[in-house]
Amino acid sequence: MSIFKDKLENLLLNFRIKKNKPISTTNISSVLSQLGPVPEELIEFYEVTNGLSYGWFKVLPIEDKLNIKKTWDSIQKANELQKSKYLDGNDELFKRFLIFCVIGGGNVAMIDRNDFSIWYEEDDLHQTDFSLFEFIETEFKEVQEL
Repeated sequence: MSIFKDKLENLLLNFRIKKNKPISTTNISSVLSQLGPVPEELIEFYEVTNGLSYGWFKVLPIEDKLNIKKTWDSIQKANELQKSKYLDGNDELFKRFLIFCVIGGGNVAMIDRNDFSIWYEEDDLHQTDFSLFEFIETEFKEVQEL
């Protein structure tokens, strides 16, 4: 059992999270390899759940043709410059970052493709020192407080 799965199960006890069923590891590997280098923690996340949401916070799912209704707004679409509604269509930002979640107000959180640091958009871009799990947990707490 992955460490991420244990941590997520603990979060489920404290927050009313909507989580999607995981998809096959073959699909996960195929999609994430097309998106470029990704941190191991993101792979572990998708092995546990194919996206989740809590209030206005949503970690984007991998598009699943068998469950298109719940996975339409996918990590693939968010990271396709021609289809994405994020980062103002800035080609340089799309090359640098992998968008993995929507944090409300049309803003997103991203993973830097070079060092896997987590960044978020709020009027400007801000770098965090959080791991993926810490970022998700912090956002859950923020949603709960608001």
